[in-house]
Amino acid sequence: MAAELAAAVLARRKLRLGSIWDDSEKPALYRALFVWSDQGDDGPYPPAAFAFTSAWEGDSGSQTHDANDIDRHVSLEVDKGSRGSGGVPQLSVRRWLLGMCFFDGCPRTEVVFPWPRALQAVKP
Repeated sequence: MAAELAAAVLARRKLRLGSIWDDSEKPALYRALFVWSDQGDDGPYPPAAFAFTSAWEGDSGSQTHDANDIDRHVSLEVDKGSRGSGGVPQLSVRRWLLGMCFFDGCPRTEVVFPWPRALQAVKP
C-alpha cells in the first residue's frame, strides 16, 4: 500500500488525512491517509467526507514471518445517514478508497450498511 501512496504523491494526486469519527466533533489525531478523487476543485478546505475502514489486526506477537502478521484493511468512501435503531450509524457506499490506516488502540464502532439492491429479491 505504501508503494501505491508514493506513486500517488509522485503523480500529484489529491491526498486526504483521516481521523476517527465520534459524535463530539472534537478534533482527533490523524490516523489515515487516503488517495482522493482528482475530480472537482474543492480548494484548500474541502468539505467533510467520511470513510469506513474494516480492519483485521495482524498478530503482532508472532516470532516468525507468517501471512497473518500484518494488518489488513479495506476502506470505502461513504455517506453517513441518520442513526438507526440502537443509535448505530447508517452508511451507504460511494466508492473504494486506496490508503493506509494506523488504528492501534482505537475503539471499534458498529455501523449498518443497506442490503445491496441486487440481493433484495433473495428469499431465505
